[in-house]
Amino acid sequence: MSNVNNIYDVAGIGIGPFNLGLSCLLYEHKSLTKVFFDCKPSFDWHTGIMPEWVTLQIPFIADLVTFADPTNKFSILNYFKETGRLYQFYIHENFYLSREEYNKYCQWVVNKQNVLNFNKRIESLYYNNTKQYYEIDVLNMNTNNIEKYNAKKLVIGTGTSPRKPSYFKDGQDGLYLSSEYMSIKEYIQNKSSITIVGSGQSGAEIFYDLLKDSCRYSYKLQWVGRPKNFFALDLNKLALELTSPDYKEFFSSLSPKVRKNLLQEQSSLYKGVNLLLLNRIYDYLYLHHDQCKDRVNIYPGLEVTNCIRCNEKWNIPVKSKLSQKDYSLNSEVVIFALGYQYVEPEFLRGVNDIINRDEYGNILVSDIYTIDSRDTIFVQNVGLEQHGIVTPDLGMGPYRNSIIANNLLNAEYFDIEERIAYQKFL
Repeated sequence: MSNVNNIYDVAGIGIGPFNLGLSCLLYEHKSLTKVFFDCKPSFDWHTGIMPEWVTLQIPFIADLVTFADPTNKFSILNYFKETGRLYQFYIHENFYLSREEYNKYCQWVVNKQNVLNFNKRIESLYYNNTKQYYEIDVLNMNTNNIEKYNAKKLVIGTGTSPRKPSYFKDGQDGLYLSSEYMSIKEYIQNKSSITIVGSGQSGAEIFYDLLKDSCRYSYKLQWVGRPKNFFALDLNKLALELTSPDYKEFFSSLSPKVRKNLLQEQSSLYKGVNLLLLNRIYDYLYLHHDQCKDRVNIYPGLEVTNCIRCNEKWNIPVKSKLSQKDYSLNSEVVIFALGYQYVEPEFLRGVNDIINRDEYGNILVSDIYTIDSRDTIFVQNVGLEQHGIVTPDLGMGPYRNSIIANNLLNAEYFDIEERIAYQKFL
């Protein structure tokens, strides 16, 4: 329903874990009027790459709200209590939720709030300079009608999109993205050969999921990674302090060139694979050596340069990062698991004139996570180059949301930790 006569204090665009967490922090503040939109039909977090055995990389305490407000009714522990599973979770003795369980937790939160609107796509967005609010045209995807809303401030949390190589085109038979995996799994397991391209967590999960079933099927399996070795996520406790408020402040104070180099050096902190999963892969290969030796190949240090259709298969030209030699692989199915990247939503064009950018056109994100000089457009999961690896970290979502919420409420309602690390960053 349109609310053109009402002016909301804040409109959230996108309902992923970050904006959902913000709505939880703002839930009890009834004087702050808010509304959230998402074009998806319902909350559904990365289910396309969600084999049932896959867990989050962070402990359960890093839920939507606990680090900001441990008493919040939308905590993971309250979810277990209200669903009658708290004691079972206690006996289970596992700090790491499955992704499926985390998704169900978020859906439980969604069902308890009435400000979250799905099947609503932002068509256009403009700032009314005279009235000093944003005019938002929203397509109701159920009725195909345009609904109009007004809001003083925005929080944009539209998330990230799968990376695609330049030669990838949607709809080509046999070429898929990791986000499609669960929907195509049964179909591709009847093919003769499957190749996964991508050395990160998603690529490893898909490879292992197919590897576990490979003895029941006849497909050949290949895993291709661009880095010179498949490496584990660095989860030592001192390394984890690099996702602290202390380090975030230090990182932001550095020059753009130093920050760029640091992000490349810190790839093992957010681009690697869970060590347990890498060991599971090796152990499976060891225990099923005879079945796997002629059907499973793992290639580090290869860059895929193209995919060329040849009869019923894809020819995959690759170049060795070490020898610089060219090789060619073949596969009936190729799945790209190249990670995710932020893509500016189309509707930002309507407010492009008030968005702060650097000399290269990249969005500049302030210390309070705004991207305009009026501090009225807040963003989630944007600004990796300025704020560092805390940007996509689920566990740091409540920290960022505390800052955003305090600014929206115009009060220091949520305590924000400034120093938690034992290390001193100079």
